[in-house]
Amino acid sequence: MLCALCREYERQEISHIIPAFVYKKLRQLSPSGFSRTTLNPNRRVQDGEKYPLLCPNCEDLFSVWEKKFAENVFHPYYASQKNTFSFNYDEWFLKFLVSISYRSLVNKLENEGVDDHSKLCVKNMREAKGIWKDFLLNKRKNIGLYRQYFLILPIQTETESLFLKYNNGLFNFYLLTATDANTIFAKDDSEAYLITKLGECFVIATLIDSNPSQWKSLVTKSTGGIFKWNTMVQTSPLVINYVEYAIKDIIEAQKNLSPVQTEKIRLSVERYIKDHSI
Repeated sequence: MLCALCREYERQEISHIIPAFVYKKLRQLSPSGFSRTTLNPNRRVQDGEKYPLLCPNCEDLFSVWEKKFAENVFHPYYASQKNTFSFNYDEWFLKFLVSISYRSLVNKLENEGVDDHSKLCVKNMREAKGIWKDFLLNKRKNIGLYRQYFLILPIQTETESLFLKYNNGLFNFYLLTATDANTIFAKDDSEAYLITKLGECFVIATLIDSNPSQWKSLVTKSTGGIFKWNTMVQTSPLVINYVEYAIKDIIEAQKNLSPVQTEKIRLSVERYIKDHSI
């Protein structure tokens, strides 16, 4: 098969859908030494999902943006005092976000299937794929209506929580160990997004959005800007609902854990909170 991006050379690279450095960090933070997926939270994952996707040239292109994100955002965030985290970015940041969404989208269309998606959603997914591809290959300067948002949902404390009703340690376990790449959509076709979860970091791509103003605090500028961590997250209720469903799945799955493993999770989360002064 030809490369999923340039369509010029054969797919020779076994590509991660979610970058390998994410899984490495989540394994370090996990009390079990493994990461997990939200689709199957009881299955421990040593390494992330990967399959033939890109040619060597396009893999190298993606690697440049991955390296910048890892060095300037991901690792500094996990080493930071979370309530003061911020970073400057330029064109590479939007390229990275689009490259993440592009891989997730191609995987969805080619491997997972879209039979349960509406015709409008599938149409927009295919249109977004073409626009993102041209943007990544520098054939266009913008991504049109298929915008990218970067959201951080940090570990929750007893005193300040977006999901306080789930603040029993297992929600934090979800943030610390789970990865995900999936589409979410409203039944009336008013909204649809592609979400890729990188630990506490979420890349959210627009597929359908009848109310873009709800994302104004998370807009990523193509020319660059400053990202500042903010406890007052403004996002679509559809995204919040999705996270809540994922938490419920994690909580249900963890009922099968032994008391010893449950205690390990609790202590691991407490240690992480203490180390980062959350």
